[in-house]
Amino acid sequence: MNNEIDEFSLTYIQKPGIAPEAPAPIAAQENRTNAQPQFHLSPNYPNPFRHSTQMPLHLSTPGRVSAMIYNLQGQQVQSLYNGSLSTGTHRLQWLGTTAAGQAVGNGVYFLRVLIEPESGATEVLIRELILAR
Repeated sequence: MNNEIDEFSLTYIQKPGIAPEAPAPIAAQENRTNAQPQFHLSPNYPNPFRHSTQMPLHLSTPGRVSAMIYNLQGQQVQSLYNGSLSTGTHRLQWLGTTAAGQAVGNGVYFLRVLIEPESGATEVLIRELILAR
C-alpha cells in the first residue's frame, strides 16, 4: 500500500454456527516510509562462540552508543563500549569475560545496545549470545 485507504469487510462469530457480516466497511491506512534505518546491528558471529564473538554495528548518523553484556539474571557482565561513534560501520567484540577480565561460564548472554543519534529517536537493540567453551 502506498498511503492508500483500502476497504474490507469484517466477519465475526456472534453465536456458534452464525456468522453475520459486520454492519459497515472498515477503512485502514498503512503509512510506510522509504527512509533507511539510522543504524543496524548485524547478528554476532560466530554464535555460539568459544573465545570471542563480533557484532558489526552500522550507523548512518553519528551518535552516542552504549553496548553492555548481561547474563540471564539481568546482571551487567561487561561494558563493550560507551561513547560517541561516527557514521559508518564499527565492530563490537566480546571476549567472553567480565569487566574484571575473568572468563564467564558457558551459557546465554544478551548484548544490549542503546543508540542516541544526534538527530532522531533513541533506540535499543538486544541480541542473544551463546557461549560454549
